[in-house]
Amino acid sequence: MSIVVNHDKRQKMILKKSMKLFAEYGYADVTYQKIADKCGIARTTLYKYFQNKREVFDATIREVTVVLEHRYFEIMNTEGLSSEERLRQMMYSIIDGVFDQKVILSVILDYLLSLKRSGNEVSRKVRRHTIKVRLLFREILIGGVERDEFKKLNIRVVNDALYSICEAVIFKVTVAEIGYVTKEKCYDVVDLFIAGIKKS
Repeated sequence: MSIVVNHDKRQKMILKKSMKLFAEYGYADVTYQKIADKCGIARTTLYKYFQNKREVFDATIREVTVVLEHRYFEIMNTEGLSSEERLRQMMYSIIDGVFDQKVILSVILDYLLSLKRSGNEVSRKVRRHTIKVRLLFREILIGGVERDEFKKLNIRVVNDALYSICEAVIFKVTVAEIGYVTKEKCYDVVDLFIAGIKKS
């Protein structure tokens, strides 16, 4: 009698266990064999799902990204929110995500730096994973200007500034590991920024 394998469930298990491996050892020290061993499957079985370690890692990043994006779209689809409230909730949610996913974000940064050191172009890869957030910022900002909640803004510049705040939070939490960085202090920066673009 043959064993029926739920391939979706197995793939999710591989990604979940791989994420723990990458978080514990970093991208460079995780091998394809380590992934197979951690999942309790043979390398040949793992090949049915992912051709190499990079594919596993990229899929792991997608899993994290999908969870975060789901939060953002919930905010965008919440009825009755002003543009200010929508922008604040979006930024707070990004900050929460950075603090919640600190370890895996550190591994992603390490991975991107290793790609860059080996001569690969990484900006396109980063853009691919962040484009939706930038588009959501743009939508909120345009809506806020149209509804007279925000000042007349250079949307592109303000969007870049919002994105820079996100990058700064990621840097402080994952790279600098400054002990005094708290969610509340990051929220304060967001509140100050929003106060600056609000129409008085």
